[in-house]
Amino acid sequence: MSWSSRRKLKYQIIMVSIIVVATAVFLFSVFYSFPTCFDNIQNQDEEGIDCGGSCELICSFNIAEPIILWSRPIKTFDGVYSVIAMVENLNTSIEAQSVPYNFKLFDKDGILINEKKGDAFIPANSIFPIFEGSISTGNRIPTRSNFEFTKKPQWEENGSSTELISIKDIEFIEKNELPRVSAVIKNNSVKDISDIELIVLLFDNDNNLISSSKTILDTIRKNSSEPIIFTWPKLFDKEVSKIDIVPISKID
Repeated sequence: MSWSSRRKLKYQIIMVSIIVVATAVFLFSVFYSFPTCFDNIQNQDEEGIDCGGSCELICSFNIAEPIILWSRPIKTFDGVYSVIAMVENLNTSIEAQSVPYNFKLFDKDGILINEKKGDAFIPANSIFPIFEGSISTGNRIPTRSNFEFTKKPQWEENGSSTELISIKDIEFIEKNELPRVSAVIKNNSVKDISDIELIVLLFDNDNNLISSSKTILDTIRKNSSEPIIFTWPKLFDKEVSKIDIVPISKID
């Protein structure tokens, strides 16, 4: 083979190589998907599918499921009830947002009267209440309730801001024959805290739950205090001996 033929062949090989590499790069860019935390595949450094490692979501096999401690209906007045559940999250520094749930109210014969759906924030390392009010029961009387989460929580590493909130000056009075609880909530942090859910629980001398209620505070400024008030439409049948107010909020 002459020198000119060899040079021509060399150029052809180089051109073919360039075309092959360019084609491979094009095909790679079209058909290859870079691993993400939302591709339903366990890749990159994930411990499970789209969880663990560099992904924000925590894998469920590393987490204790929330425990439903109890649930019960509370009469507001004839034909209208509230319902409350107490839940425990054993996971330290692991929380879940907007977890859907369902309350069901049953009569003494176990027949479903009504149900109420919602979604809850599950704060880390805490025992906390979930409350729903104004549930119509008509002429039927609920004797028990059932609470369940209807979807597995999407867990995230974070921390509740509950420890940054304090409640003081709690007072129970019956003004104009209507019960009310007043208190002062204080934000002890150096940041504003928003969307604070406050649930009050009233107990008798035997530590039995008498009633409960909920209010939501849009924002409380850093290092400041705000008054809060809970009211009920009628007097209670039992004497109130203990009051707990539980704040539930998350750190953004």
